[in-house]
Amino acid sequence: HWQDAPDTFGEPASYESASTHEKPAAPERPALPERAARALAQASAKAPTRDEHPSATTTAPVAPRKHSFTVFTYPGDPDPADEASVAPAQADSAAPASSDIHPDDAQPLLKITDLEVTFTSSTGVVPAVRGANLTIYPGQTVAIVGESGSGKSTTAAAVIGLLPGTGKVAGGTIEFDGQDITNLTTNQWVELRGSGIGLVPQDPMSNLNPVLRVGYQVKEALLANNVVPKSEVGERVSQLLEEAGLPDAERRAKQYPHEFSGGMRQRALIAIGMAAHPKLLIADEPTSALDVTVQRRILDHLGKLTAEMGTAVLFITHDLGLAAERAEQLVVMHRGRIVESGPAADIKPGNNLPL
Repeated sequence: HWQDAPDTFGEPASYESASTHEKPAAPERPALPERAARALAQASAKAPTRDEHPSATTTAPVAPRKHSFTVFTYPGDPDPADEASVAPAQADSAAPASSDIHPDDAQPLLKITDLEVTFTSSTGVVPAVRGANLTIYPGQTVAIVGESGSGKSTTAAAVIGLLPGTGKVAGGTIEFDGQDITNLTTNQWVELRGSGIGLVPQDPMSNLNPVLRVGYQVKEALLANNVVPKSEVGERVSQLLEEAGLPDAERRAKQYPHEFSGGMRQRALIAIGMAAHPKLLIADEPTSALDVTVQRRILDHLGKLTAEMGTAVLFITHDLGLAAERAEQLVVMHRGRIVESGPAADIKPGNNLPL
């Protein structure tokens, strides 16, 4: 009480002993109604005692508590409920048997032999790719890694016939599906691109036409390759965008690229590249402009699509760790030359690479 508080400026006030304070009496519990008191007495009489209860002598096993939780996924991602059943299959596929490895006498999908690519400048001819050799089999994923300017993208551009400026194939051969495509005409290249070889370009921020709706750009890829009749193009555009992981595909098809985020633009480019179900897909640094979390989702979805369609992938990147995680075979380039190639598990930093 405030009367008993000590005086700050004088002697402390005296306190009464605790024994002088009497504990107030507890209020009496109101009597139960007669009917309630009778029901309580009957329940007490029927209840078994501790000795009579069966749990006193035998202990029943207690079932473990089950916790429920919710898993949030993104459209197009695999169902987490199926991961348990898929995991054993993935573990088996991670270490292929000797019979699953492509034999030397199998027909390769893409074979590059002694490729030479040059550019003409004011100072003369500049070699960009020198003596490159590369083989990709159907359904295989091969990654080309190297520093900027090593010739990775130039090699991929030569494969699809899109060398910029004065670039040209000065030597060697490029064979695709058993056909020499080194010196195709313009019309032959147009026929091959899309249906035979697809492309997912780098930098999704600048590879979509800003004045055309996204759906129209996907539609162009379908019409150019005669994938479906014109009456079914609109429906197929929505299907492709949905397969690429874009929710509400019909509405997204009517939007412009500036209304998309970086990850959404990349998914739209994947839809365009996979529109005609190509046998080979060239992914030229498809996630270089994206953050790590979006990058992983994009690559997971791209891997799922190509695996379902049996499409071979030529993956271009400067990230050795990312390439080793995603590809079966690695090719390391430096200054236009292939300095090392082999299984992803055998290519490691520090293997005397001039990088």
